[in-house]
Amino acid sequence: MSQTVADASVAKATCETVANAIDFVFMKLSEYFLKPNALSVGELRARISAKSDAQVRQWRDGYQNRRPSPAYAVAIEQATGGQVTRKDLYPSEWGAIWPELIKSKKEAA
Repeated sequence: MSQTVADASVAKATCETVANAIDFVFMKLSEYFLKPNALSVGELRARISAKSDAQVRQWRDGYQNRRPSPAYAVAIEQATGGQVTRKDLYPSEWGAIWPELIKSKKEAA
């Protein structure tokens, strides 16, 4: 019985480690704004020419599952110096939207 508990503890710790690694890799816009040297909502809006601060806050907060368009995602990546990437903003679709970011097997070898 104690071996089963130990195995469950190891499995839980492994899952938490993987989840933390995923969170570290994919920075959400909301996490970016918490960083000490991050741009403010207004500064980011100005740099990417978004319509309003409210629009950026909706992306930040995930209001009604809103997120920036692919064009804004590229602009956000550039404005944040790569701290928030288009892959972060489109984690499951980035390869289809930006196929040029997918490294070919030849390049990887």
